Amino acid sequence: MIDRADVDAAGAFTDKGYTLTDTPGVHSIYKRHTLLAFEEMKKADAIFFATYYNHAFSRADVMFLTQLGRLTQYFSYNKIFFLVNAADLAEDTEELESVIRYVKRELESFGLEDPPVYPVSSLQAGGGSRPVSGMDNFMEAFEQFSYEQLQGIVLEEGRGEIRQAVRTLEDMMETAALDASRQQEKKQQRLNALKEAEHQLQAYSFALEVDMMHREMEELLFYVKQRVFYRYYDLFKDYFTPYAFQKERSFAEQIKRQTNSLVQEVFLEFDKELQATGYRMEQYMKERSQRIAETFSEQIPESMLSAFHWELPQFDSFSSNEQPPLDRMTFSFFSSYTSYSAFFMDQQIKPFKDELEEELRPPADELLEKEWGQMRDHFTGQWERWWADFAESWKHNIESSRRIEEGIEITYTIEDVEQVKNLLQSRFE
Repeated sequence: MIDRADVDAAGAFTDKGYTLTDTPGVHSIYKRHTLLAFEEMKKADAIFFATYYNHAFSRADVMFLTQLGRLTQYFSYNKIFFLVNAADLAEDTEELESVIRYVKRELESFGLEDPPVYPVSSLQAGGGSRPVSGMDNFMEAFEQFSYEQLQGIVLEEGRGEIRQAVRTLEDMMETAALDASRQQEKKQQRLNALKEAEHQLQAYSFALEVDMMHREMEELLFYVKQRVFYRYYDLFKDYFTPYAFQKERSFAEQIKRQTNSLVQEVFLEFDKELQATGYRMEQYMKERSQRIAETFSEQIPESMLSAFHWELPQFDSFSSNEQPPLDRMTFSFFSSYTSYSAFFMDQQIKPFKDELEEELRPPADELLEKEWGQMRDHFTGQWERWWADFAESWKHNIESSRRIEEGIEITYTIEDVEQVKNLLQSRFE
C-alpha cells in the first residue's frame, strides 16, 4: 500500500521553500483516507481548500467542512484559505462579490469563523492573464500570513530563549558582584530550591491527572450523543422529503432504502464526532502537560531554567475500530407505514421520526460505551508514558544542576558577562 509519493516540481511557489501536500479523503468512501487527510491538516502550517465557482457544496463537502469546523477552535491560529476557482465565469464584479458573500455565509454555517475566501481563475493564471486571475492577491495574502504568523512564531520562540539567557547573565553579574559569603548564601538558596523541586516531583500524584483526564473524556463523549441526535433532525429532513420518493414505486422499499441511508449517515456522524473528540483530548493533554511543566518550573531558580528545557509533546491520534451494530437493527415498526399519501399528507412522518430515533438510541449507547473503553485505554497509556518520561527528565535535570552548582566557582568577571549580555540584547532588538 502506498502511503505517500513525493514529486519535485520547480515553480514560483515551491522555489520559495513551500511544500504542497495533496490529501485524499475529502470525498473518499474509505475511512482511512479521511483520517489521513485530517492528520495531514493537523500537521500543516496552512490549509488550502478549493471549490468551484458555480458548484454548490456537495454533501461530502458539507460533511468535511463541518468536521473541519469542529476542529478549527483547537488550531493555535487560523490557517485555512478558501479558494473559489473559475472566477472568470462571473458576468461582472457584482456577481462575483455576491458569490463570495454566499460562500462565506455557507462556511460560517459550518462553524468556520470569519473564513478568508479568495476568488481565483486557474485558466487566466495559466493562460497569460495572471494580473486579473486573482492569484496574485491570494499569494500576497498568503505570503503576509507566512511572514507574520509562521515566521513570527519562530522569531518569538527565539526571543524567548534570548530573554531567558539575558536573565541568566544578569543573575551571574549580580552574583559576581557579591562578596564570598553572600555568593555562598545565594548558592545555598539555589541548592535548597533544587531540593524543594525534587520533593515536589516525588510528592506529585499523577493519578489525579489521569482521573481528571478520564472525567474530561466522559464529558466530551456525553456531548457527542447530544450533538449527533440534534443533527438527526436535520438529516431526517434531507432523506424524508416528498421529492426523495416516487409515487409509482413501492413505498415500503423506498422507506427502507431511505432509512438505511439515514442510519448510515447518523453513525458516520458519530464516527466524525469521535474523531473530533480524540483531537480535543490530544489538545487537552498538551495544555495540561504545559501547565504541569510550568508548575514545576516555578520552583526552579530563574538562572537555572535554561537547563530544564522541554518540548510540547505529540500524542497519537485516536481512530475508532468499532463498527456500528447496523446488522442487528430490524425496525419492526416499518409495517405501520405503507402509504405515500398517509406518510406525507396525513403526517405519519412525525411518529415515524420519533420511533426511528428511539430505535437508534440503544445501539448508539452501545457504540459509545465501547468507544469510551477504547479511547480511555488509548489516551491513558500515552498520558502515563508522558509523565514517566517527563518525571525522569526533570529528575535528571535537577541532579545535573545540583552537581554543577556544588562544583561551580566564580571564574568570570562582570565585564565578561556584560559583554555577552549586550551582544544578545543587540541581536534581540
